[in-house]
Amino acid sequence: MRHVRLFLDRAIATLSGIYVVVALAFFGFAFSWWPADTANWLSGIGSIGAAGVALWIATADRHERVKTQQAAGRAQAGLVQVTINPKVGKKFTINVLNYGSRPVLDVAFESAEYRVALSAKAVPDLIHGRCPILDTKVNGASFQFDLDFVSEADSTVITGDKWDDVYSQWDGKGPDPADVIARVRFTDADGTFWRRSSMGTTKMLKR
Repeated sequence: MRHVRLFLDRAIATLSGIYVVVALAFFGFAFSWWPADTANWLSGIGSIGAAGVALWIATADRHERVKTQQAAGRAQAGLVQVTINPKVGKKFTINVLNYGSRPVLDVAFESAEYRVALSAKAVPDLIHGRCPILDTKVNGASFQFDLDFVSEADSTVITGDKWDDVYSQWDGKGPDPADVIARVRFTDADGTFWRRSSMGTTKMLKR
């Protein structure tokens, strides 16, 4: 529907420009007894009008291409999923998966909150800091790291039913992944920066 509207807008603008040029040419012919300067002036107006129409069409085309590219980028970014799972130890495991057909670059942890302790600091356990590329043809399109939440005293605040120190695991129900919101950022194949969260939200970032 948007393409049909754009086509109609272009057609109307083009016809309007033609109408202006033809009308001015007619008046220039009909009133050829006017001084030469007047005819030149009318011809100049016609040229400016035609140039304006051409500029308007070119600008509309550029805006449409930008919108199309942004829509494609947002669709690609939406195929990057951030999931959270409880780990055997006192941490969460963050999984970033790319289900899109195009790679995403420079995937990095951005921020996280733990609803059980909103003042806690998120501490990601990143060996390499970031993932250079998520591409099914390269590394299975998966980037995984552990995430801890610590207090001001640097002690973990992740809680479950009961922690078993002997087996280093939760005895009963462990921490709930639903209590965590994690965000990552990355660059798509067109060079646009994005933020994606475990809540499913997508945001384009400024360059």
